[in-house]
Amino acid sequence: QGSLEFNNGTVHILAKFPRVPLKDILIPYDEIFDVSYVPANRWRIGFLCIRKSGERHIPLPRTFWEKKLTDSMIWFGQGDNIPFYQAYTFLKECAEINRLKETSQ
Repeated sequence: QGSLEFNNGTVHILAKFPRVPLKDILIPYDEIFDVSYVPANRWRIGFLCIRKSGERHIPLPRTFWEKKLTDSMIWFGQGDNIPFYQAYTFLKECAEINRLKETSQ
């Protein structure tokens, strides 16, 4: 349903959902506030959702039913669970580093 690309300093989400315009989102690593990951299974697609610091008031979807097409997210199939989980763990570490920086200031 799109691509997730890690660049020097940013993560790039390019996503195409049914009946929704193409999403082309660049998020600097130092603006990542939180991340959610829901693995795909035989019956449902999985997704990875990223929240920036300015979106901290928006709850992260934690289940398939909570997701919205307006979120900074990418969908994936069951065969891509492992690489997207690895992306999730990296992005989660970025979010934790950013929160630590925030609290130390």
